[in-house]
Amino acid sequence: MKKILFILALALTPLFAVSQYANSWINYSQPYYQFKVSQNGIYKINYNTLVNSGIPVTTIDPRNIQVFGRGKEIAIYFEGESDGTIDSLDFIEFYAEKNDHWLDSNLYGGYNKMPNHVYSQHNDTATYYLTWNTSTSNKRMGVETDTAFSSYTPSIFFWKKLGWTLSNVFYPGIVNGVGGTDSDFDEAETWGSGKYGKGQQLNFPLQVLDVETTVLNSEFQSVVLGASNYQSNNPDHHLRIVCNSNTITDTLFEGYKRIFIKEAIPTSFLSSTNNMYFQSINDIAPGDPNFVDWQGVSYYTLTYPHKPTFFNPVSQYDFEVDDHTSQTKSLFNISNFSAAGNASLYDISNDKKIPIVHKGGNNYSFIIPNSGGRKKCFATAETAKINITSLQPINQTGFFTDYSLLNIDSAYLIISHTSLMNEANNYAQYRNLTGYNTYLTDIEELYHQFAYGVRKHPLAIKNYCDYLINTLPSPPQYLFLIGKSVKLNLHRKNGTAYNLNLVPTYGHPGSDILLTAGLNGTLLEPAIKTGRLSATTPQEVNDYLTKVIDYENAPQDEWMKNILHFAGGTKISESNLFSFHLNQYKLILQDTSFGANVTTFKKTSTAPIQTTLSDSIKNMINRGVTMMNFFGHASATGGFDQNIDDPSQWNNYQKYPLVYANACFAGDIHLDNELSTSEKYINIADEGAIAFIASVALGIPAYLHSYSSEFVTNLGQSNYGKTIGSHIQNTIKAIQGAGNDDYVRSVCFEMTLHGDPALVINSPDLPDYEITTNSIYFNPSNVTTVSDSFDVNVVVLNKGKAVNTPIIIELTRDFPVQGVNDTIYTKVISGTKYKDTITFTLPVDPIRGIGLNYFSVYVDALNNVQESNENNNFITVPLLIKSGDIVPVVPYEYAIIPNQGQELVASTGLPFATNENYVFQLDTTDLFNSPLFQTTTITNKNGAVVKWKPSLLQNMPDSMVYFWRVSKDSTSTQGYNWKESSFQYIPGKRGWGQAHHFQFKKDDFQYIKYDKPGRKFSFVNDVKQLFCKTYGDPLITGPLSDILYRIDSETRAYNGIGWAPAIHLAVLDSSTLESWNSNNLNMGQDNLTGNKRAIFIFRTQNATQLQAMENMLNDSIPDGHYVLAYTWRYGYFNQWNPSTINAFTSLGASSISTIGDSIPYIFFAKVGTPSSATEVVGTNNKDIISLTKSLSLNATYGNILSEILGPASKWDSIWWRFNSTENPSADSTDLSVYGIDLQGTETLVIPTIPSDSLDINITNKINAASYPFLKFNLHTKDDSIKTPSQLKRWQAIYSGVPECALNPEIAFSFYNDTVAEGEDLSLKIAIENIGDYDMDSLLIAYSIITPNYSVIPLPYPRQGKLLVDSTMISELTFSSKGLDGNYQLFIEVNPNNDQLEQFHFNNIGTLNFHVNGDDLNPILDVTFDGVHILDGELVSSKPNILITLHDENKYLPLDDTADFEIYLKDPAGNQKRIYFKDGSGNDIMKFYPASLPNNSAKVEYNPHLKVDGTYELIVQAQDKSDNLSGDYDYTISFEVINKSTITNVMSYPNPFSTCAHFVFTLTGSEAPDNIQIQILTVTGKLVRTIELTHFEQIRIGKNITDYCWDGKDDFGDQLANGLYLYKVNTRLNGQVIEHRETNADQYFHRGFGKMYLIR
Repeated sequence: MKKILFILALALTPLFAVSQYANSWINYSQPYYQFKVSQNGIYKINYNTLVNSGIPVTTIDPRNIQVFGRGKEIAIYFEGESDGTIDSLDFIEFYAEKNDHWLDSNLYGGYNKMPNHVYSQHNDTATYYLTWNTSTSNKRMGVETDTAFSSYTPSIFFWKKLGWTLSNVFYPGIVNGVGGTDSDFDEAETWGSGKYGKGQQLNFPLQVLDVETTVLNSEFQSVVLGASNYQSNNPDHHLRIVCNSNTITDTLFEGYKRIFIKEAIPTSFLSSTNNMYFQSINDIAPGDPNFVDWQGVSYYTLTYPHKPTFFNPVSQYDFEVDDHTSQTKSLFNISNFSAAGNASLYDISNDKKIPIVHKGGNNYSFIIPNSGGRKKCFATAETAKINITSLQPINQTGFFTDYSLLNIDSAYLIISHTSLMNEANNYAQYRNLTGYNTYLTDIEELYHQFAYGVRKHPLAIKNYCDYLINTLPSPPQYLFLIGKSVKLNLHRKNGTAYNLNLVPTYGHPGSDILLTAGLNGTLLEPAIKTGRLSATTPQEVNDYLTKVIDYENAPQDEWMKNILHFAGGTKISESNLFSFHLNQYKLILQDTSFGANVTTFKKTSTAPIQTTLSDSIKNMINRGVTMMNFFGHASATGGFDQNIDDPSQWNNYQKYPLVYANACFAGDIHLDNELSTSEKYINIADEGAIAFIASVALGIPAYLHSYSSEFVTNLGQSNYGKTIGSHIQNTIKAIQGAGNDDYVRSVCFEMTLHGDPALVINSPDLPDYEITTNSIYFNPSNVTTVSDSFDVNVVVLNKGKAVNTPIIIELTRDFPVQGVNDTIYTKVISGTKYKDTITFTLPVDPIRGIGLNYFSVYVDALNNVQESNENNNFITVPLLIKSGDIVPVVPYEYAIIPNQGQELVASTGLPFATNENYVFQLDTTDLFNSPLFQTTTITNKNGAVVKWKPSLLQNMPDSMVYFWRVSKDSTSTQGYNWKESSFQYIPGKRGWGQAHHFQFKKDDFQYIKYDKPGRKFSFVNDVKQLFCKTYGDPLITGPLSDILYRIDSETRAYNGIGWAPAIHLAVLDSSTLESWNSNNLNMGQDNLTGNKRAIFIFRTQNATQLQAMENMLNDSIPDGHYVLAYTWRYGYFNQWNPSTINAFTSLGASSISTIGDSIPYIFFAKVGTPSSATEVVGTNNKDIISLTKSLSLNATYGNILSEILGPASKWDSIWWRFNSTENPSADSTDLSVYGIDLQGTETLVIPTIPSDSLDINITNKINAASYPFLKFNLHTKDDSIKTPSQLKRWQAIYSGVPECALNPEIAFSFYNDTVAEGEDLSLKIAIENIGDYDMDSLLIAYSIITPNYSVIPLPYPRQGKLLVDSTMISELTFSSKGLDGNYQLFIEVNPNNDQLEQFHFNNIGTLNFHVNGDDLNPILDVTFDGVHILDGELVSSKPNILITLHDENKYLPLDDTADFEIYLKDPAGNQKRIYFKDGSGNDIMKFYPASLPNNSAKVEYNPHLKVDGTYELIVQAQDKSDNLSGDYDYTISFEVINKSTITNVMSYPNPFSTCAHFVFTLTGSEAPDNIQIQILTVTGKLVRTIELTHFEQIRIGKNITDYCWDGKDDFGDQLANGLYLYKVNTRLNGQVIEHRETNADQYFHRGFGKMYLIR
């Protein structure tokens, strides 16, 4: 019989077919009542059961009644139904079966693939349903009445099936190469026997009785499971089944297969006692020690011919009967049937009820009609019928929900358990508020409607989802399972696990994905995006809902960009591989659209768990991370191989991450007896994670990586902003292939989402660029004039979506000097993804920059990017730039002074500099080499004001010009850094003048060359270089400021205005190379105003402006002028009108008509000379292009512009003089005067002053209040011999302005550079008027500059006048409260030039100081009636509770009741806060504020606690710096008993030798008036009376007296050793206090206690 069976194809037909959705048997208009069936048999429902179950029997015709089971109507017998009424003696009978394998066929893909044809994988209990309709022809049993036994020959046998289901071991099915299995059901996955291997066998004893041996064959049926797959051999299983010594089957098969055996075996093989052997024959690879041949048996049956007798006397029996071959009916005379009364036979196959007739004893007869085949029969005594005692209405109403009536679009489905429905409904309501169309269903109804009542069956969910997919207006989008699941191998045979399995999962390993995978045309991906909350209690659901609400309503913040990666592994190669994968994810997540800040932690140890860095990781988690991605090893309950601490130890409230684990088992939420790693992270309240994705089983790194790579791509890029469920769905779609790769299937089915599938993982819709004061920092941090330049670093944060759209960073510098225009710098960058640092390098600018500069940064200055918040893109921070030099101040540069003996005064930029040497030099030439040269060195001088009175100035000739300079001594500064000035002496005059040729050297010259050695001026005759540069896309190529044109080193225009593409057009005068000023000429350009004066901007996508440019080129530019045009971003030439193109071609352009829209372009030509045209054209939008042209300049005119004069308080007159180099002269020369206001705006106030003039009165022509500054402009022209006029001098006589300076050398003190928080700092500083004019009432500004450059103004009143040569002492005291760290005290005299001064840099000073912040916790102390009590101790019902808070800080007094919160919980558990006053303003508690320096505050609380019981006092307190009094609230419980009682008084110690104290407990609210202790000898003699209240402060509660009795009598004599008695008398308000019973009463007799004195 040996044969090879690889696949056995037998046509096996299940007893019941399963409909598509399993609900086709339901009529939704009918009520249904359900009941459970757990064993096979005849069931009976009587009248009382119907009535008690609420069925309206009086309105129902019994013929309307139906019973359904397994989706089919069951034939019933209804006694008494013929009268059309249900009467009290009526009843229903029917045959019902417990649940078995039948429904599982859909899990295996059909009956023929099932490994067990007997045992259900989920449940033994079936559900049947009673209902009624209006029909009177429902399914009924036919009743046979034939008892004519003598008409038939008795049958000699019936068929008896013996069946054995083996379910002690779970076989997980086909095992892949790494030991994993597919979550979907396969032919080798079931329950079975213990397995047996190579050369082993299983023996099943089989008792077979009453065999009718005349029938030749019996039938044996079984399924054997292949439980191993040895790759070296095919086949690798040899099975032999032996009955006794007879071989039934002998077969070979391969791998994890189910082998179905159905064999006819000779009946002669059977005896009453048999042994059935299942053997693994060791002949495939007998010498291979690795070969195992594991097999198992799921079930076996034997159907054999049985004589007409039952097995022992039984009351019910099942058997099968063939049609009689020669009679129409079969007669059976049965023995061993114990009916004890009425009995019936049921032909189950043909729905017939057949009478059984008692023949005496245990013998019965019945007749079974032929029916065309073998019949299943069931004989039962009346007493063995099973009574149904209650019926439960479906959904409590009796009616199923008709889901076909739902009209929900894109539904969000929630399936939960009855025990969680209220909380699940709360979740559904929240999801409705967030825009989803939720529908909540109880899993218990789904069992009934979509799984025929088989509880815990996953088809209940799968069929339900399939039904809704095909009936709703559009398929559901989300499926959220709220309830714990337990995988089938754990819950099937364990009652506790079964009850814990609230909402089942699918398969083993458990897969929520498979609940919908394969539906609606899907392959491995879920048809509905699926997630689960593995909750077992309502509180867990509420906790998760709270976390979701917090998560989804959290404001956009930087922490949401943070992602942590963890690379584990047990060896270095593994760790390196995992790190490599994580780095790939990092690159994806850092890019658009997520823009993550990824931090990676790599395991550096081969230990199973690495614990280093756990604190730093926890701190990062507590600050907030969006995702934690693990790649390493893990376990289902033990966590990961990198220790990140238990989530219960985190403190990440409202900052919950997605935890993503590329590891084994970490996601297994389907366990029964221990929380999985995933559940520990999700089910914790206010901490942990918001979602957890991990495998429920083994993970293979390569396939985990494939899945994860696609997932993070979805999360960060391709599916950005969508839900986590859609990421998973898309991921599986992308990697599933044909769906037949075992490892791909495993990762797709087993990666499980624990959390809401509709969550969006911190993916804002728009960018959100943010800068704060902390975003700006300077390098160096301390900027002085010692450096030429410094860096402004701007850290741009994007809290939102990462995009590549370019943005402009604009930096504006606001100088300290009034009247100086702001300077604007711009840079263009690709959109910041997370953080970018942009550096601007700026000149220090020692002339204008000394003092407090303000830097304003504007991110996305042109609003090029739409953001979620446009209000956090701008910030202004200060920077104090200090002068490290010494600068001449009096006389100021070019001053005219009136008096002899002038003192030279210089100021240092650092007023608090100490011990420096300074050098002064004076001469009548700036070469400092004449015989009159004088110098001095002032040594060891502090900073601020440095003075020298040289002898050379004691007798100055009229109109003599002097040059002087100052520097730090070269010995200390490694070289001189001279600061030069000059002045002129004119008796009786004050003003400004340049009267020496060397004084003109700093003036501005236009087309005039200053010749110092020759002491003359000449016209410029030169060749200059025009340079122009542009490119197509500044984002790709470079900063916007590089788009420019310049003449030599003079940049005429750079950058642009706005982001819109344009043509920049410049016009140059060919004789002077001056650029036309677009502010003065309206050519229709975009920039009629602004600082881009040297170009005309025409927008290339604005037809009006293009026409204006065309008109300008055609009509407005004279021949001989130069035209320069270049693109700003894109030219869009293809959109131009032909006439605009022609305007360029007429000037000589030839390429412009063929240029692409985004290609950079430069054009240059001399108008009227087309041959001069030059074009530069790029090849693509990344090209940088430039043009250089040499231009000749032969000037015949020019200008000399003076340096700025002033400030003046009153203008008087102007003097000026020039000479011509030839005579007669053809020179044309005049002088213009410009007034300059405080904003720096220049206005021509005197257009032309012809020839030279000695004294031009301007008092009435120029108002100094409007124009405190002037500028001279000398214009000279000579067309003949081209020699300019020679300026000899120009001067202005005016009244000047004051000049003051900080001078700490006169007076200075500062307390202290280091203080404790709250301590006062004080400053005293001298301010000297070093000028020639009085200052009016003086403003002095003090402020604190914080470490992040914020400015905190300190109030300070305006001071009095500061007269010439006088000094003011300014004093300031301010508190350091609220400060912690390093600060600067900023001093500015005459801020913002409240009064005009010549200089301002010497009005500014800074002092550094440090505040040690108050970070120590205050100490809290609580006493009850002056005593510290123990927890639970008894106290007075009117206690005096004194709460004392002491802080070590001596400067921040505890003086505010807001620093205390006090709560009291009463014995009933009600807690309330105790306030200091009631609603009427009456005191509840008294507050005693601290009085410094003893910083202790007290709160006194005197409650009257009228209810006996245990109270709890809770105190929260903090100091003025918000330091709490402890990590935990002070909490103490205490007991109150209002009734006054006292316990017996104990002596302690007892015996005693020197001293005895007394111990007792009092209750009530008042201490006794008197406690008297009488001590007696054993004979009753009183020897000592102690009035205890005279010695002791008695309190309610436990008392241990400080007083102790020394063993002496009332006379002071020492008593003898021995036993003494004592009695205690107590009174309160004249009444004896009641005794309180305690366990110590046993030591007292009639109120007397004993004490022993032993010396």
